Amino acid sequence: MRGRILLGLAVLGAAALGLNYLRPVPAVAATSSVVSQKTIAGSAPALPWPSAGSAAVGVSGLGKLADSGNETQVPTASVAKVMTALVVMHDKPLGLGQTGPSITVTDEDVQAYQTDLQQKQSVVAVQAGEVLTQYQVLQAMLIPSGNNIAEL
Repeated sequence: MRGRILLGLAVLGAAALGLNYLRPVPAVAATSSVVSQKTIAGSAPALPWPSAGSAAVGVSGLGKLADSGNETQVPTASVAKVMTALVVMHDKPLGLGQTGPSITVTDEDVQAYQTDLQQKQSVVAVQAGEVLTQYQVLQAMLIPSGNNIAEL
């Protein structure tokens, strides 16, 4: 008895699906939901674009309206140092109150510091033989943004 009921329900379900699939579907009348464009009288404003660098103006919902500046590649700023710190913390995590392994500054590190300093990069002064902890190196790399420290 139970099998017949299940079979009957399955047949009815299949028939309903078939009828729904084959039934005629009325045509849909498409209408635009976009507000018509409006032009405001007057001239475009003269924006005070920066003489160096780049800038952009946008409106929420409309996107970018105007921009200035070139599309040339620029240095990544401190993003590389942040990524370096992220990799270090992933590979050598510090627990609360821990300072991590010690890193000894070499003569090559001092030479790199002097070269970076001459190139007017952001640096943190180091001395040969100086011993820094991982925590101190991360601080020096991220807070004053020492390019030379990222290479220790």
